[in-house]
Amino acid sequence: MASIASVVVQTHWDREWYLTNEDYSARLLRIMPRVLRSLDNHQIETFMFDGQTAALEDFLTHCEYGVGQRIIQYIQQGRIGIGPWYVMPDEFLCSGESLIRNIEEGLRVSKKYGETEFLGYLPDTFGHVAQMPQILRGFSIDKALVWRGVDIDDDLFEWRSPSGHAVNCLFLPEGYYQQPFSKENYLQAVTDYFEGLSKKAPRASLLLTQGGDHLAPPDDLKDRLEHYNSSQDKYRLKLTTLLRYIDERLAERNSARVILKGELRANSNAFVLADVLSTRRYLKRLNQEAEDRLIGKIEPLLAAVEFGDDYPEKYVRDTWKLLLQQHAHDSICGCSIDEVHQEMIVRFRRIEDRLNALQTMASEKAGFSSPYVNSPYVKAVDKPSPFADDSILTVFNPSLKQQAGWHKVGVFLQGEEASELSITGKSGREYKTVLLSSKKQRNFQSPLDDFPEHRNGFAYELFVNLKILGWESRVLYIKKAVIADTASASHSGVSDLGDSRPRAISNSLVSIKVTASGLQIENLISGEVFESAISLVSESDAGDSYTYSPPPEPWTAQSEIFKTTTVRNFVDKHRGAVSGGEIEVFLRLKQPVSLDERRVAAADNYVVSHGTLTLRLLEGESFVRASMTWTNRAKDHRLRLIVPLKEKIKSTLSDSAFALIERPLVYREERNVISKSETAVCVNPSYSYIQAGAVRIAHLAMQEFEVLDDGTQDRLAITLVRSVGWLSRRDLITRGLAAGPDFETPEAQCLGKDSFSFLLSVGNHGALQLSDAERFRRPPLNLRGEGRLRDRLLQLADSHIQVSSCRRLGNDIEVRLFNPSSERAECRLTGVPYRQVDLSGNPVQRNTNDLEAGEIVTLLVSTQ
Repeated sequence: MASIASVVVQTHWDREWYLTNEDYSARLLRIMPRVLRSLDNHQIETFMFDGQTAALEDFLTHCEYGVGQRIIQYIQQGRIGIGPWYVMPDEFLCSGESLIRNIEEGLRVSKKYGETEFLGYLPDTFGHVAQMPQILRGFSIDKALVWRGVDIDDDLFEWRSPSGHAVNCLFLPEGYYQQPFSKENYLQAVTDYFEGLSKKAPRASLLLTQGGDHLAPPDDLKDRLEHYNSSQDKYRLKLTTLLRYIDERLAERNSARVILKGELRANSNAFVLADVLSTRRYLKRLNQEAEDRLIGKIEPLLAAVEFGDDYPEKYVRDTWKLLLQQHAHDSICGCSIDEVHQEMIVRFRRIEDRLNALQTMASEKAGFSSPYVNSPYVKAVDKPSPFADDSILTVFNPSLKQQAGWHKVGVFLQGEEASELSITGKSGREYKTVLLSSKKQRNFQSPLDDFPEHRNGFAYELFVNLKILGWESRVLYIKKAVIADTASASHSGVSDLGDSRPRAISNSLVSIKVTASGLQIENLISGEVFESAISLVSESDAGDSYTYSPPPEPWTAQSEIFKTTTVRNFVDKHRGAVSGGEIEVFLRLKQPVSLDERRVAAADNYVVSHGTLTLRLLEGESFVRASMTWTNRAKDHRLRLIVPLKEKIKSTLSDSAFALIERPLVYREERNVISKSETAVCVNPSYSYIQAGAVRIAHLAMQEFEVLDDGTQDRLAITLVRSVGWLSRRDLITRGLAAGPDFETPEAQCLGKDSFSFLLSVGNHGALQLSDAERFRRPPLNLRGEGRLRDRLLQLADSHIQVSSCRRLGNDIEVRLFNPSSERAECRLTGVPYRQVDLSGNPVQRNTNDLEAGEIVTLLVSTQ
């Protein structure tokens, strides 16, 4: 008796990868008419258009009207399947909120064109975050398809998130890219496929996902299928859809299934290509800056302003779509041709311009500023000129949680340079400040009713100590306290390691010293001392954009502190006491310029890469504020920040979408020969927080880390730069098969200057928490002038609950919160009534204010 086998016709569509988006859009114009002909003549009954709608929008933008209408008609008939994603994202390199907005936009587009049934379609992403089941269930999606990251000998499993939410999953043991019916000898190719599938996963049923990356189906697929059925009696093939197939399989297998919990990053079945976490790291930085500004500042500001009917809903949504396009897995991962990532830089600039425009719209609507110089209305209400400086500044806390402590402020003041600024509130109270720098600047403004002009002055960077409640705005008055003496304005000392000047700073909690052996950091409360606490190490990398791989003759090089350029103390001008300070050190690293021509060992020539590391201690803070600029001059290497752990550890903690994940320690697997398998996954993702033993780090877009075995202790290694010159190669010790076409990508060498910023705590007293990373990434927003906001409307009582987003939806304000811990936590929004909904906006009945471990909740607060 013949075995029943199912065939699903599909394509996986990358908007950009080894071709640009324009090239792929033109390819769609060649492929989709062929799909339409096959649907017209019933050579295929249904077509899976990859579960993402951005490609559909690309096609409808460029195709002829009649062709587009035929596509829409087939979607409405259920013969072309689309959604639920807008793009297929990398799940670890964007925020959890972005994953939600991605599905939200994908569903909006899908339903606009008539799609009504949805599958959590994840055929090609490089591993999966732990909370994906809860995200899918929030949109009433209870089934998913996955490939990478799963290691079972079955094709069905139940996937559970940390909160306990679960979806039923179909696993593709052989992956989605299968096209035996496209081959000339398709009769043998189809049989070979099913024979191989039976051997690899004996418990799996027989499914062929006919299609692959950017491929059209054969014009005569139904004829070929019927010919195959008649040519042999072992397999009986039928055309179907993925949802129909999964429903049938679940009905057949109503017994207990394999249960997988949390992250899916196993790589024994398929490559997970983990080193994309650090490839072209500049893209990750630009993305996180854009996400944090849009989600953490601009949307809360827009929600706090009384816009009425002028709310820029479409402009916000289009800005989101532009950002989501950056999240496609081959885009944000940095594993495309150089031209693709050049286009991404242009899109990031467009996003920044849009965010600037949205902040300006909100500021003008709330009365902080005016775009007009000569309007009688402006003069009547005494609004500030468009050319005003930051003498009056409003600090708005866009978080629902209180933010207390030092807040970094950048201001522009016209006129002469000041060596000291004073900041007071409306009551006349003067706040503590630390002035960091000043430099001459020309400020440009372009009013809507007059000529644009520059104003001359100085830009100042400083810290101010404030306590701001959730959603509170605080008006500050900034004045020049002391005019700078230009003859002696520079107070920076410069010393090399041979002089005797002190190179140390301290507050009551932490001290930092520059010694001949490196940087020493001491936790003054616990007495723990970390020698060589921060260093940089470069190691050879003969890999590609997907995977690190050492050459046959590897090398390493370590940075040295060349000189200390600044050491200064922060003095409380009222008490005259020293509390904290700043050290600026110059680092250099001599290293081989690249691999040799054979890619076996180091080239003969050397270069010196260099950078400046600035370390600050502020009064009352138990952690180090660190920032660094680094100029990379070498190719074919990986530069990492190294922090000693002083002990052997068993696991690490780091954050990803809506979760704080503990992972057992995996050391690097050493190999000497090329293998077709991928080495064990030893690098881990971190969106903004890492805990390894007594070391904790909150960071901005330093998203790949590893723990190194150093004999008696472990070391934490955070990747800063990966310099590689190929999209994909086939000769890697760590992965001997291609992950894509073998294009050279010179710009992936990441030569030039980049910046890094992080907080570091050592020892167990006063250690950094995930909430510190949240505050670090999304500090209060500075608005020029004084205006009117919905002040203190929303406040969250429990600091352990994390805020994902706060935005306006119609007449409501939507608040999304999550509990990253393994314990239940209280969740109370004070002072306002609210109701709970799911991610689609449907009402949810709730009988408690508590959030279960790992739970995500969405609340609606009415503004009327």
